Amino acid sequence: MPLSVVPAPSTTMDIPLVFPGDPVLANPVSASLAAIARTFSPDTVPTLPRRLSPSSANVFRSCPKRFYLEKVAGYRGPGSVATVTGTLVHRILESLWQLPVEDRTLDMARTVLCEVWPGVRDLPETVASLADDRSYRGDAAILAKARDLLECYFTLEDVTGESTIEIPFEGPVSGQELHVQARIGDAEFHGFIDRVQTITLPDGRLHRLVVDYKTGKLPRKADYLDDYWFQQLTYAVLLRAQIGVTVAELRLVFLTGRVFTRTVTDADLDVHEAEMSEVWDGVQACNRDARWPGEPTILCGWCPFKSFCLEFQMSGIPDRNR
Repeated sequence: MPLSVVPAPSTTMDIPLVFPGDPVLANPVSASLAAIARTFSPDTVPTLPRRLSPSSANVFRSCPKRFYLEKVAGYRGPGSVATVTGTLVHRILESLWQLPVEDRTLDMARTVLCEVWPGVRDLPETVASLADDRSYRGDAAILAKARDLLECYFTLEDVTGESTIEIPFEGPVSGQELHVQARIGDAEFHGFIDRVQTITLPDGRLHRLVVDYKTGKLPRKADYLDDYWFQQLTYAVLLRAQIGVTVAELRLVFLTGRVFTRTVTDADLDVHEAEMSEVWDGVQACNRDARWPGEPTILCGWCPFKSFCLEFQMSGIPDRNR
């Protein structure tokens, strides 16, 4: 039965291990899954989200079943130390770019680290993530990793520029952690941009760029950047749709050692806008057919939902968490 389009629940719930469209396989793997299958709580109804973020759209593009588990059913996988470190470093950089140019130094970044960590540490999601991650060995390792990432950051970007956007938003204008939202086709998309920067070129023209910080591992090949560019292009489309700003450059700053840039035009954004609409059409088709197929790849070995997925169980892909 198709699901109604209402806000997705935010609480964790039991997930059935057999989904519409799953093959019924008479073998020990299928039997073992059936033995631990659970049904949804009686008072919980899985629902489609009202809007999509770039990350949720990427989840659907890579695996509709994971989208169902995470975005429709509301199941939350375990958190990690890496996620906590990423949140911490993003908070530091946001604070740093709000300071006068002369105060944006590595020493100041280290000071801000000490100031913002207690607040990040007390967040419910931080507490839950550290409890989930068996590799957690104390706060000192997180702080040391954050310091290393900040040191690398100062070798990658010029922090003397202005982090502002001159087109007025509703509410305070920051240039950082901007919430953008617009209707694209039949779907509502939204997201938070790490930084929007406007640079005045020597000829007086304005050059606008969208900057996204990444604290994870550096991709081994530029070909592995597709999901990251999808996210950035989505931000650019939303900026254009919401306030008429055309972005000229996308910048991915991997604090593990490299900056990737990409120029964009209105024609590029037109193509991507159509791709965004296709994602929502795909979500609606899966919902209509009550079928959310898994898409096994080598990355499934790290998926937090693999124990719920028959395709993974039958794929022979190694479980990377064992």
